[in-house]
Amino acid sequence: MTGDNLARIQRVSLREGWPNEAHDFTPWLARNIGELRAALGVDLELQEEESAVGSRSLDILATDRSDGRPVVIENQLEPTDNDHLSRLLIYAAGLDAQKVVWVAQEIVDEHRQVLDWLNQRTGEETQFYGVAVELWKIDNSRPAPHFKVVVAPNGWQKSTIAVKQTSGTEGGQKNKSFRKPFADTLEQNYGIKVITGEETAGNWCVIERPVLGTRLGTGWRAKTLDLDVTIVQKENPQVFQNFATRRADIESMILDPAVGDTLTWDITEAEIKIIVSRPGSIYKNPESWDEYRDWIIGKFLKFREELKAAAGDGG
Repeated sequence: MTGDNLARIQRVSLREGWPNEAHDFTPWLARNIGELRAALGVDLELQEEESAVGSRSLDILATDRSDGRPVVIENQLEPTDNDHLSRLLIYAAGLDAQKVVWVAQEIVDEHRQVLDWLNQRTGEETQFYGVAVELWKIDNSRPAPHFKVVVAPNGWQKSTIAVKQTSGTEGGQKNKSFRKPFADTLEQNYGIKVITGEETAGNWCVIERPVLGTRLGTGWRAKTLDLDVTIVQKENPQVFQNFATRRADIESMILDPAVGDTLTWDITEAEIKIIVSRPGSIYKNPESWDEYRDWIIGKFLKFREELKAAAGDGG
């Protein structure tokens, strides 16, 4: 083999994919926030585009589903500049954000130093990220985006951060106390082991990946409980298509008006994310813990059955 038949990979201008930052790139990033989620290893959930902060508008407001705290995302299709740096700090202060993400064509050296300095000086509770966005294509293929994290907090890893943030606190102890009987019930009654989060003090866990390219997880916040389903198109297109076309049936099967369930869909070309929520607080209503656990397990089992059926797996 000489290698003459190999394809050529080349980087292309960001403007080829997104001619305008505000009208093209920001809406695309909001719709495809899963791409940034995967790059950062942070469970981002979109809240709002062009979110008002004082007299200015933040490009994207998200939350980290592991703790429910705001995440500031400011983006630009050019190298970083001082104007966007000042905006980033204004938004972070105005929203009391825990995570601050700057996405740009290039994180220039002086701004990389600023973000590193902020990570060193602000402590573990506040984290700054600098992410370079690139477009690449192979021969004459369509351009494909790539996010490269160039600045991150020391010890950058979500599970480690979650333990540091909540371990030893009253809320962290309640999270552990709520989760353990829930995890024990799944394992003892259904042979299902909680696979992520069971040893941490965070308010989330991944329950199972029932079939290829899917994930079922749960989390709880100050006022709501959530169960989320993620289906990745490229890993399981069959399940992706089945769920995309059966939206009404799935909502009818899952929702319980008596409880006050709500269900939201985030469908992009890359993935489907479904979140079913209900009112409730494990922190304020410990007497309702059994009810809350039963709700999570009931929704989980219904989604698990649907995912297996969509994959053609009757067992």
